[in-house]
Amino acid sequence: MNSEIITSPKEKLSQADYEALLERVTKVLQKKTAAKDYPAQIQRLKELNQSFWTKSEFKRGDIVSWKDGLKNRNSPEYDEPVIVVDVLAEPVFDLKDDSGSGYFREPLDLILALPRGDVEFTLFYYDSRRFKLVER
Repeated sequence: MNSEIITSPKEKLSQADYEALLERVTKVLQKKTAAKDYPAQIQRLKELNQSFWTKSEFKRGDIVSWKDGLKNRNSPEYDEPVIVVDVLAEPVFDLKDDSGSGYFREPLDLILALPRGDVEFTLFYYDSRRFKLVER
């Protein structure tokens, strides 16, 4: 039996190295598929759901930041303070995303200003249910 395994035209892997690599990959996969702590996961889901549906009333000038575990955009960062520019009575919906997107039918009812650099004051739309009041 040939003790070398060809991995590319230029490279050969010995049977012993292949088996060691296979064992390492198997261990990694086993860790990923090991028994999960579903009770803790269920508890966390309940906490996030409660936080999501606990709505704060925001007004212009409020300083807000993401609620723990509810950040779904790149900006702002967690705990980065941003200012409320406007609260929309009727939310707008981003129509470019389909049902396979996490943004599908997300009601964007909060306009926030994010500082970019020393000078820029950039406005973005967000779902207010994902934010908490930091300062009035």
